Amino acid sequence: RLGVFLLFGLSLLPWYVCVAPAALCVSVVADQQARKVNKRSVMGTWKVLAGVGFVPMYHAFTTACIWGTLGDFAGLSFFFLAPFFGIIAIVATEEGYRLFRSLRSLLFVLKNKDAGQQLYHTRQSLKTDLIALQEEFQWLQNLDEDTKQRLEKRQSMSDTQPEGKPCTGTS
Repeated sequence: RLGVFLLFGLSLLPWYVCVAPAALCVSVVADQQARKVNKRSVMGTWKVLAGVGFVPMYHAFTTACIWGTLGDFAGLSFFFLAPFFGIIAIVATEEGYRLFRSLRSLLFVLKNKDAGQQLYHTRQSLKTDLIALQEEFQWLQNLDEDTKQRLEKRQSMSDTQPEGKPCTGTS
């Protein structure tokens, strides 16, 4: 997972450098407009509004620069392919962010191999304590039979995993 995350980051680095000026301008305009109305909740709206106006102009300017520097083929290729690469970059960024978030839990599991067993034993001891409290205070005494049966059925269902196998603490 770490390798895929690094691959995403390295492959998207040129794209991020290319769109950084546009993102910076849109953020500055959105921040200024949000300060005028004294609300932070309108920041996203202003980013969309500023982006709708600025991004096409930036795309045309960048295409003209590439056209003038590298020639007709490169300019036309950039003009038509850059929006698709932008969509790919957005999807890859979201996937990379999801991978980054999963790395923390993966590292936790790798460091604490017995965390699942500890959790299982903690849950079992809590369940035993709650049953003892219920019997001590007789919470189910005043319930009608239908409600008692539903609660007992729910309790018996929670004692099994979704496949119908009893919980053993390992999966």
